[in-house]
Amino acid sequence: MENWFYHPHSSGLSIFLMGGWTFFAVYHILLYAKNRNSLYILYGLYLICIMGYQVTFLDNYYPFLKNKPFKFIASIPEFFAETSYLLYFVFALKFLRSSEEFPKWYYHIKRALILLSVYCLVTVIINIVFYRWTYATMAYHFFVIYILVLSVITYIMFFRSRHPLRFYIIIGSICLTFFSVLSLIFVLVYYNVNNYPEWVSSYLYLGYILETALFALGLGHYQYNIYQERNQSQNKLIQQLKENESLRFKIQQKLEFDVAQLSQQAEKDKIENIKIRYQKELAELKVSALRSQMNPHFIFNSLNSIKRYIIDNEQENAVYYLNKFSKLIRKILSSSVEVNTILSEELDIAKLYVNIENIRLDNSIEFKVIVDQKIGIETFKVPSLILQPFLENAIWHGLSLKKGERKLSLEIKKLENDNVLISIIDNGIGRQRAQKIKDKKIHKRQSFGIAITKERLQNFSYNLKSPGSIEFIDLLDANKQSLGTRVDILIPYE
Repeated sequence: MENWFYHPHSSGLSIFLMGGWTFFAVYHILLYAKNRNSLYILYGLYLICIMGYQVTFLDNYYPFLKNKPFKFIASIPEFFAETSYLLYFVFALKFLRSSEEFPKWYYHIKRALILLSVYCLVTVIINIVFYRWTYATMAYHFFVIYILVLSVITYIMFFRSRHPLRFYIIIGSICLTFFSVLSLIFVLVYYNVNNYPEWVSSYLYLGYILETALFALGLGHYQYNIYQERNQSQNKLIQQLKENESLRFKIQQKLEFDVAQLSQQAEKDKIENIKIRYQKELAELKVSALRSQMNPHFIFNSLNSIKRYIIDNEQENAVYYLNKFSKLIRKILSSSVEVNTILSEELDIAKLYVNIENIRLDNSIEFKVIVDQKIGIETFKVPSLILQPFLENAIWHGLSLKKGERKLSLEIKKLENDNVLISIIDNGIGRQRAQKIKDKKIHKRQSFGIAITKERLQNFSYNLKSPGSIEFIDLLDANKQSLGTRVDILIPYE
């Protein structure tokens, strides 16, 4: 043990640690590829930077590190050291969700990190191009002082945090900072010595070991919490489905009893009325199920977005969207009285819903509604909330995952037979790519909204001149690349 501490390089301890860090880096990068959670890629890159920094101290002990790629890595240790600290801060801030709990602190710390990143990039370029290695050492000492001050400010915020996993970050940060500064002090003491003792690096290794171990435990705890939340959500969904099934079974038993009584009396007209009533009650159950399928976090996220405007002192925007949110809730509650509604009311709900969801995407969606003037939207009836599931799909499975321009349009046309065709068109990533992303996710949420809507449209079309229909169309260019998705909903004239 004593030999490892005083001779970490020549004893093989350092190369052993690099092997362990390599394993953990690859593991977390693979986790990112599976879950698309940036915490994993940040941690993996952080470990890579730690290893890049250590190559400088190991090339005299391991001949293979003197090859060209490793030789270049060894020539820029400051780059890896500075980048590792920057990644460390970004990881810690994201892990504790500081942007939500301390938005003002987060804003200033983020600007400080951006400024420091520019400074580090400039110094690295000067070092590589002009070979000013003395300047690089001085710049690195300034960087350490800057980071130390920034660490103290950030730790104050971390100590004030109420995040349940904050102590993993706090203790790990203190360990890394303490041993890093201690190691730097020893380096400065032995600065005039050509080769300062190996044991100086042991303090830095100790800080890295404690910090990486605590961060790994924190990520494990974080993943455990996600699984717990998923299991709780699944249990609630199963319980809700059981209650719905029990209610449906009771209604079905009652209606079957009524039908049996009427069949004994051979009253076909009453039997038909019972069937109609049965279908109506089932339709009402479907409407209730559809409302319960709306994302349970919708209200929370909408209020959170409005809260962001209040925190940023954008009172006008906050009042504007709060009015829209209250109006949407009022209209949804009003629609619960009737299974069907007029087209104008459905369009109002659709506009309000898209506007509110657009807040969470920084109003990046260009939304248009085009209505044929031949349609009497104040009299034409449609199933209530028929558009919401398709608008939700277009926004969160198509547009939210798309970079660049985002467009969503709602086109309503009157056909020759007085039927109405409603088209929902988006320029998102397309259904195939959205399905691939969904398949990669660990936490999958099954939605019955579209299936329920199809069944409700069939019930609505019952006894009408023509049936309703729903068709999904993939929009492709000449090279078979996705341009988005169009959903055509045919509503028969009542």
